[in-house]
Amino acid sequence: MGFSLLSEKNTLKTDAYFRIAQTHAIEQLLSSNNYDLCLLSISNRSLHHAVVSAASKHHIPTKVISARPLLVPHRYKLLILD
Repeated sequence: MGFSLLSEKNTLKTDAYFRIAQTHAIEQLLSSNNYDLCLLSISNRSLHHAVVSAASKHHIPTKVISARPLLVPHRYKLLILD
């Protein structure tokens, strides 16, 4: 009977694997598409730094928008559409 580390019930490891998977997926998106800008709204500091680093690697500028609940939601909608 064999179990992999991914099947472990340790929530700290589960979260770490989830963050690695998120970072890998974002890296793949950034490398396979031609983006002009990456808008970030990430409250997790480590993931935020990983995404900024990945975007920089692909020469994609980043702009941070608030990760807190939006008080004026239309402000960002206009920013994205304009």
